Amino acid sequence: MPGVLSCLPVAYKKIAMANRMKSLREKLRKIEKQIAIFDFKKGSNTNNEQPYDERETTSYLPEEPLIGRDGEKQEIIKLLSANTNNDEIVIVTICGLGGMGKSTLTKQVYNDAQFKMYDHRIWVYVSQDFNLKKIGSSIISQLPSQGGPQNMGIQQVINQCLENLLLGKKVLIVLDDLWEEKMTELDKLRRMLQVKGSKVDVVVTTRKEQIARKLSSGEPYKLRPLEDDICWEIIKRSGRFELKPNKENMEQIGLDIAKKCGGVPLAAQVVGSMLQKIDDLSGWIEINSSDIWNISSEDNDVLPSLKLSYERMPPQLRVCFSYCSIFPKGHNIVGDDLAQQWIALDFTEQSKAKEYIKQLLGMSFLHVSKLPSTCREQVVRYTMHDLVHDLARLTMDDKLIDFNAQQRNTRGQKYCRYSLLKNYNQTIKLASILPSKIRALRFSDSGELHIQSGAFSFANCLRILDFSECSGILLPASIGKLKQLRCLIAPRMQDESLPECITELGKLQYLNINGSSQISALPESIGKLGCLKYLCLSGCSSISKLPESFGDLKCMVHLDMSGCSGIRELEDWLGKLRNLQHLDLSGCSSVKAIPEPLCGLTQLQYLDLSSCQCLDRLPEAIGSLMDLQYLNIHSQPPRAHARPPPPPPPHRAPAHTAPLARRRHRPPARPHRTGRPRCPRACPRALRPRRPRGRPRAVPSAGPALGRPFPWPRRPLSSRPAAGRAVPPAGPSPSHAARCPRARPRRAPGWPFPRPRRPDPGRPCALAAPFFGLALPPATPRGPPAPTPSVLDPVPDSARSRRRPPLPRRPSGMPSHLLLSR
Repeated sequence: MPGVLSCLPVAYKKIAMANRMKSLREKLRKIEKQIAIFDFKKGSNTNNEQPYDERETTSYLPEEPLIGRDGEKQEIIKLLSANTNNDEIVIVTICGLGGMGKSTLTKQVYNDAQFKMYDHRIWVYVSQDFNLKKIGSSIISQLPSQGGPQNMGIQQVINQCLENLLLGKKVLIVLDDLWEEKMTELDKLRRMLQVKGSKVDVVVTTRKEQIARKLSSGEPYKLRPLEDDICWEIIKRSGRFELKPNKENMEQIGLDIAKKCGGVPLAAQVVGSMLQKIDDLSGWIEINSSDIWNISSEDNDVLPSLKLSYERMPPQLRVCFSYCSIFPKGHNIVGDDLAQQWIALDFTEQSKAKEYIKQLLGMSFLHVSKLPSTCREQVVRYTMHDLVHDLARLTMDDKLIDFNAQQRNTRGQKYCRYSLLKNYNQTIKLASILPSKIRALRFSDSGELHIQSGAFSFANCLRILDFSECSGILLPASIGKLKQLRCLIAPRMQDESLPECITELGKLQYLNINGSSQISALPESIGKLGCLKYLCLSGCSSISKLPESFGDLKCMVHLDMSGCSGIRELEDWLGKLRNLQHLDLSGCSSVKAIPEPLCGLTQLQYLDLSSCQCLDRLPEAIGSLMDLQYLNIHSQPPRAHARPPPPPPPHRAPAHTAPLARRRHRPPARPHRTGRPRCPRACPRALRPRRPRGRPRAVPSAGPALGRPFPWPRRPLSSRPAAGRAVPPAGPSPSHAARCPRARPRRAPGWPFPRPRRPDPGRPCALAAPFFGLALPPATPRGPPAPTPSVLDPVPDSARSRRRPPLPRRPSGMPSHLLLSR
């Protein structure tokens, strides 16, 4: 009975909330009926005056000249002048972050002397309210009128007016601040501006790269951030730095403040206006040490400008973007980790996570990191602009706690759902600083962590636990109590084996323990993780065998075992992972064979077998992987700086005895002192093949470059038989391969690639490619191969009649190089 009574308060709250929602729905129904009764129309306005838009731009240049965009201006003018065809419209799109200076740069192009020679120049501010009729009417209003007033409310009339007014003219049209994303509307805009017989150049500015790609005639022009010294010049001009009394000491502080602008001209201009009112050095130091974008100021319109892009996002994308504030400024965000954390928090689905990242990249809210990766690493990382990070923190509000253990700073914990812990040590109890409803917890700059047992027992709602910025981690046994945990990122673990308590996490979907070289075994009951979809064991070199229950992970989609050099054998039950799409076995140098059941993974799309030195064959059923899109069987990892090949060893005897059927294509040999080409194999003169009688002398030409075999080398005069010396008999001479140790073994009939350098007669033929390092299954013979003619066989009469006539003998006194040309 006491247990039943304890549930009454919870039930009462749920009933009260349901009644409240019911009353709200009744009120909304009454409002909807009143709208229908009074015939209200959505968006109607009683007066004809258009609302004032403070963001509207014009073509007038500011009084002060533009700083730092001269090169970009010339590049855009060059793109507009590239097309000389008057029947084709040229559209150049400029995209970039809000406040980057797109409109100001376009004003410089608009007022350039080259375009002042055009018949008409038109500037149209599009704004967020895209209206094709409004754009057409605005263009017509800026052209000299012909005839009486016409009805501009009809799109057909607008198109006819534009065609009549722009026919045979050179026109520059600027469409500033375009937000429309629908391809159908953009196609209508393009057709409206295209007039046959006229040269129409269009410049479009937008914040989204997706819009720029849909509308641009070529590649969109993405505006780059300014350098820090140029931002400092803008700050000095806006803040009237030359009138400051203590300029020498303020110089270095001003350079540090300019770095916070991140190359955004609008931010530099706002900072200059803030510093204009501060004349003492202490005020500049205070601005430098504070978060300047959260300072309340009437002129601070940087974040409102960026927030406009945020408000145009879809609701799900807003939540995903705001969550990025859990990462510290300047952090390199791993793309897979970010996507899986969004999925763990139910922000999006697997199919849309990658698309959301692309949208943030197109809006310049994310940038691909320039951090160099290792030769084997294929991880994509992203970074965030500091201003964009401040915007994300602003939108997150009190849902995020940024706790620094050294400063002991906390704020609003009541509604906190996400937390970033910096410099955490074991003396602080997590339950004392975090609410019980925390959903995502990330540790930053914490070094090696030895978390005490029971540290996470309070967090019953925790879904994400991220230790990626810790140099080492020892997981406590209490982690098994996190029944809602879906994403665990714990690289560089110090445990000797993965704790058995992890198998109690029944909802775990993402497990990343890369770089945990001390882990030697996985739990035998790892098959209990029935929801596990992504497992990263990259760099776990001490693991020698996977447990048998590994085949019970039916939901596994992504398996990364790169660098697991301790694994020698892959079990057959690996083929039970029917949903597997990504399998990375690169660097598994001890694996000797791929099991046949692995070829039954019909959904496999990515397979990496590079740097598997002990792997010499692929299974015969490898062709059954119909969905495979990527296959890498490179024998060795690429080196960043490859050294040039060593010089060839000195000539030695004896040599190969295999007959030479075809000669490999080689570049022409270096000319001899007499001007004649040397033997391409640099053989001693006594071992060179002699030309049979009756065979004409071939002329060295660009044969190898054209795909022909290397011509027969002419012998120098000193090697010709002197008077009284025995002349070799007619017919083919002994094989060159039997006498020259540098001759290579011939290719196998029917194979387009050469054999290995020293083939083993006991192994089946056939290297599919020199860089594969693997032998493919032997081909089924279809009868004896036809004999390959040798270059030393006598020439038939029919072929001899088609040969070019022999060159005349060199007269005495004629230079030798003249005989080598016709």
